[in-house]
Amino acid sequence: MTTTTPPGWLGWASGAAMALAWVAVLGTAILELNMQDLAIGAVAGYLALELRALRKTTLVHLGVGAALCIAVATLSQTPVADLRNAAFRGSFIMVLFASLGMLQAAITRNPAFISAGTMLVRQPPGRRYFALSGGTTLFGAVLNFGVLPLMGGLVKAAQGDPLPPDMAKRRERRMMLSLLRGFSVVMFWCPLTVAFAITTTTIAGADWRLMMAAGLGLAAMVLGMGRFFDMAPRPASAPPAAEPFQWAALTPVFALLILLSALAAIVDYATPGNLVHGVILFVPLTAIALFLIFERADARARITGYLSQDVPLQRNEVAVLGNAALSGTLIASLLPQDALLALLGQSLPVAIIPALCLWAVVLLGQAGLNPLISVAALSAILAQPQVLGLNPSLLALAFVTGWGLAVGSTSAAAATMLVGRLVGASAWTIGTRWNGRFTLAASLLTSGAITALALLHPT
Repeated sequence: MTTTTPPGWLGWASGAAMALAWVAVLGTAILELNMQDLAIGAVAGYLALELRALRKTTLVHLGVGAALCIAVATLSQTPVADLRNAAFRGSFIMVLFASLGMLQAAITRNPAFISAGTMLVRQPPGRRYFALSGGTTLFGAVLNFGVLPLMGGLVKAAQGDPLPPDMAKRRERRMMLSLLRGFSVVMFWCPLTVAFAITTTTIAGADWRLMMAAGLGLAAMVLGMGRFFDMAPRPASAPPAAEPFQWAALTPVFALLILLSALAAIVDYATPGNLVHGVILFVPLTAIALFLIFERADARARITGYLSQDVPLQRNEVAVLGNAALSGTLIASLLPQDALLALLGQSLPVAIIPALCLWAVVLLGQAGLNPLISVAALSAILAQPQVLGLNPSLLALAFVTGWGLAVGSTSAAAATMLVGRLVGASAWTIGTRWNGRFTLAASLLTSGAITALALLHPT
């Protein structure tokens, strides 16, 4: 992300455009107002204001999205409806990312959260893996991608007693992989993620509560298996923990997760919107409350600074994510969905379809395709899984699980790039060389478990 501060008027205009999109997305979902076009227009305005500052790679992504728009306009039988649906889906994801970013800005400098992260990092080897992977999963639920630079920075700063260079490198590698694997499984179970947002708003009948319960089980299995991959020869006298493990130190994280989940669930139960719309509504409001409580003197400056500076500086991330959601939806509209559904129903046992979807997302990730695009496209094709006799929650679970495994193993993912930057290695080294065997084993384990669940609970 660039660190150049945008001009005052441009920053305020960009922040105002994203705030307007936030209002329009919530008005559409919760109040059932016809505000889709306003949301699309607001994010289009945001992108236009930030166009000159976008990276070349981001412009390439947007070019692919534009080409798909032209293809749909030319080939689709309902081009206006398809383009509008895809554009609103992209706007929705951009607003979600910006909303989550505000919470990240509110807590990454909070002493209570930093203290909890430091406590997790400074554990002895015997329990460090579970402290780091489990802690990263917990922090990742509220920080999203922000957990990797936060926890990774703490790892770099709290290495403990000096070790020989080769031993220090091995320890750093194990610790960074613990963070990466903990972040990967966030997508399995956390209803506050983009993965849940895409699947639960696309697949009819997908229940986030069932997905969360089953996803927690899969996450525990995968992290437990990861302990065996973490084992390596260690010095006879490992340095003691700098700090004892204290559950009380994690209270702020647990409290924030419970609060956000409860508030978002109110929207799910009491309004026409669903859980992710509750996330979009309450995450920024909670962030504002945290600013007011913990940064009283600077609260106003921090809130206005987020709108006028942080939101414009998210230009590349939100553009790529929004374009990925738009592209995946457009790809699905170009494919013969009825024919594909009929082919799947006739040629494959229904119980293995979720596992095949999981593998498709993982393998497409290795080929360089963002899992947001693959999941958006595949979930749109299978948006009515009841037609095949599929349990919609299990199908959605397969997609979010594949998403999590893909982001921890593909060189095209931001997660492997961030970890690679921290340790001075390429994203390919992190995702394929270091984490490839783990990803293969985790894919086998989770796809087998989901197939078993599909056999036990077909609908």
